[in-house]
Amino acid sequence: MSNTRGLPATEQFGKRRSYIIAVAIAIAAMVLLWAATGAESSDIALATYPARVVFLAAVLAGLVSGKLSVAVTERVIIATMALFFLARTALMLFGPDELLATPLDVAEPMLLGALLFTLIFVAFDTSVSLRLSLSIYGVFAALVVPGVAPEVVAGAVTERTAIVLAATPLHGAMIALLWVLSSRKEMLARARTQTTFLKEQANTDVMTGVANRRRLEFELDRRLGETARYGQPLSVVLLDLDRFKAVNDQFGHDAGDQVLRDTVDRLAGALRSTDVLGRWGGEEFAVIAPGTGADDAARLAERCRTLVAGTPFPQVGQVSASFGVASYQPGDTMRSLLRRADEALYASKAGGRDRVNVAGEPT
Repeated sequence: MSNTRGLPATEQFGKRRSYIIAVAIAIAAMVLLWAATGAESSDIALATYPARVVFLAAVLAGLVSGKLSVAVTERVIIATMALFFLARTALMLFGPDELLATPLDVAEPMLLGALLFTLIFVAFDTSVSLRLSLSIYGVFAALVVPGVAPEVVAGAVTERTAIVLAATPLHGAMIALLWVLSSRKEMLARARTQTTFLKEQANTDVMTGVANRRRLEFELDRRLGETARYGQPLSVVLLDLDRFKAVNDQFGHDAGDQVLRDTVDRLAGALRSTDVLGRWGGEEFAVIAPGTGADDAARLAERCRTLVAGTPFPQVGQVSASFGVASYQPGDTMRSLLRRADEALYASKAGGRDRVNVAGEPT
């Protein structure tokens, strides 16, 4: 399974960009190598340099235009590299000496193998990478054994045979190392995912999906520190669904739970990205509104009140909410700010419900 499958769009874009840069560098390096060693290269090198440049240029064009996906690019490059690696190994072992005119002709298959196995573990999951690498390594070993056996038995090992003999265990060791590193990386990724999940669970209300009371208290404490330090306004809005017990008694708790979720959806339509909405407890919610004074917070609460009461809920009909607003005053603590917001909410309830009351102002 490819590592690119299921990646977010930003990661897909980042990986595509990385491949574009890598392929462009590979083309430049291939052209320079072709120009630098062309006169001394073997016939096979001279024949394959143009083909390799054209192939890489086609891959680059496909990546830049978007016609070639990252997953397809990886498979095409790996398949081509694997075939070339095995073919060059076979020619090195069984081909005539004139095909190996330069040290690069001898070393290239070995370097190509190292690059191939590395790319495989970059492109695929650990288990797939291990199976694919071992399959290619098995074919490589099947070529090496009959290719070097005569010289080893005769005791006359040539330089190219010595290189192959040295590369065989090195490739195996490299696959093992890449497998260990890839396994470790996947294990750490799973641990980070699990940690993130547990952290979200600890700070999220399971019923509604918004912040729970613990998260609200943490955010409010943090915002109070910033407000005291920089003098920015801060307001808290508390709201409580009116006569919610009657909703549960008449329509059942499942319907009541749906009302809570629908309420969150309606409130979200009035909030800014900087506001923090959470469930304070039961049918009571809280909004932390940084950078918001009493007047703006009152208008925010009124928008929320209209959204809740303006349209009947599908399962239970009309539901309203009462609101209490309190804004930061010098010397406020989290307890004092919440107490004033709660007193304002109580005043809204006492004044007839379905209304907004601001702490310190008449109902």
